[in-house]
Amino acid sequence: MDGLGSFAENYEYGSWNVLVDGTIISVDQRRGDALLDINKALRSVYEQDCLVGVKHFYGVVIHQLSGGRTNPSAEVKSSQSRASDSDAAASPYNVYKVYIPELECRPIPASMDDPVLGTYQDVRSAEGLLMSIGVGAIVKIKYDDPEKLYGPAIVGVEGSFDGDFIPAVRQDLGGAFAAGDGQTVVDGAGRAAPDSKCAHGINVEKHYLYVALLPGLPAPAAGQVVIGDGFGSELTSVVLAELAFWKGKKESKTGAPYQRLKKYWDRQGKKESHWIATKTPWSAAYISYVIREVDPQFPGSSAHFRYATKAKEKKGNWSAFATRSAGKIRAQVGDILVTPRKGCPSKGCMGFTHGDVVYKTEPGKAWLSGGNLGNTARGNITLALDTAQNYASYGCYEVLLKKNGRIVSSSGAVV
Repeated sequence: MDGLGSFAENYEYGSWNVLVDGTIISVDQRRGDALLDINKALRSVYEQDCLVGVKHFYGVVIHQLSGGRTNPSAEVKSSQSRASDSDAAASPYNVYKVYIPELECRPIPASMDDPVLGTYQDVRSAEGLLMSIGVGAIVKIKYDDPEKLYGPAIVGVEGSFDGDFIPAVRQDLGGAFAAGDGQTVVDGAGRAAPDSKCAHGINVEKHYLYVALLPGLPAPAAGQVVIGDGFGSELTSVVLAELAFWKGKKESKTGAPYQRLKKYWDRQGKKESHWIATKTPWSAAYISYVIREVDPQFPGSSAHFRYATKAKEKKGNWSAFATRSAGKIRAQVGDILVTPRKGCPSKGCMGFTHGDVVYKTEPGKAWLSGGNLGNTARGNITLALDTAQNYASYGCYEVLLKKNGRIVSSSGAVV
């Protein structure tokens, strides 16, 4: 037996049952028991030097140190002091505590107050890693020196656990770290948990946005910002014209509202027999129409999750980003923000999304417009911006799309 794999292949169902020879003559060829066989298989897998040649390990992030570290570190190049300012503190860099089953002899922390957290090795994020990291993330780790377990760095994010399965997120950290302070609990992808009013009524285990769209989306880290190509006054004029049309009107099977809806659907190539004016949701057709008026390359669709997925695939030079992260996103005319809708029918939650578009910005505020809101189009949705015109809040929006979106450092360099 070379390992557990061959053990499982060579023994059929029932082979692990303990059989003891008695006074009756046995025809069983085994002269041991199942426990001995299992121990033999385990020894062959976990024998001495069994980790030689292993380049990567997988673990679960159980804590992120609030505020990061500011002391220079040989492992983090950006923290190393220069000769001209050798006494200066380093810029804060993120530090994580990761439970690695193959290597960790200490127990997984029972809570954020568990002192064992302070004894865990600091794990940094590899330079150039674009994905955000949060508590519950399943991460891929590479050591600078595997034999000495020196210099661990997170080089990838492979998935996540639900926060309910991570004991360390159930209580505030308190005094486990002398220099630490409380922080917002984040989910496995590193996003700050949305308000309870946003998640209420949404099946996150089945919803397409959470299980297919968000995983793998890039997000800015601390000190980074997402920028793109805005559309300025051209798109503002298009949206204002639509809002002027819909003022005092609602969707209808006749008249001008019907002809307007037909205009949206015609732009999507959808036959008139395939939609019903007062029943078929048209919010995605509205967004696709107004954006295509200024950018024919936009991968429009009759469903928000479809055009968001195409943006994730870089179709039409559009990009998709996760909103909840440590970094910032610059508010620009043409940004599309997508949120999950409540509920989930038996056929699935794919279509249960909604998107709105930023059609104008002003100091401290972004204005968004959406279709099929109360059976009409509206433009009274606002999001707060900071002094740099970055989003200060995203409400319940989880995904943001930008034309030619890219992540840059605070100095403007593309990362």
